[in-house]
Amino acid sequence: MRRAGRDPASPKQRGEIINIHQELVRKFAADPIDIWGPYVREELYNLSQDPRETRNLAESDADRCKALDEILKAYKRLCLAHPPGAQIKRPQAPTMSEQEIRDLEALGYL
Repeated sequence: MRRAGRDPASPKQRGEIINIHQELVRKFAADPIDIWGPYVREELYNLSQDPRETRNLAESDADRCKALDEILKAYKRLCLAHPPGAQIKRPQAPTMSEQEIRDLEALGYL
């Protein structure tokens, strides 16, 4: 019977798991892949007014799309720069104006 909180893997199995993990990290660093898949198109929806996401606002609000894309790219760079389990220093969150906060709240993001 397995006790609660105990790792069912033997020390040898844990070592093999760690070795596999380290090999995958090295392989990914040498030949990175886009884990989110290919970029298809930008989409932006006002979830409070359009919960079924039927009206894409990406073209009419290109500035907001660009700002959000920059945030996503920064996050992606952070993920690629630090292997799983690494301690990272989190960047300071970007500051937003009161208008930007109201806009995001109106869209249902905050």
